[in-house]
Amino acid sequence: MLRRRFHLWASPGSVVAVVIAGEDRGSETEGVIETVRRVGAEVDVRVLLSDGGTGVARLEAFEWDWLELRVGDIVAVTALSV
Repeated sequence: MLRRRFHLWASPGSVVAVVIAGEDRGSETEGVIETVRRVGAEVDVRVLLSDGGTGVARLEAFEWDWLELRVGDIVAVTALSV
């Protein structure tokens, strides 16, 4: 299972920093990948959460490519305490 620490790219309070889990273990919430933005060797991912909120995750580019995720995919996410 892949678990990484991710960072916000928007102002605090407007989005939640999340971790994209490699598999759904039942304790996470779900989200739909809305946008993907490559920033050098990293990828910023904006996720629409099942509660209507917005989450943002940052992965290294090779991890993003390995996971083979795309816009519209449903992923298990866990919110980070910031």
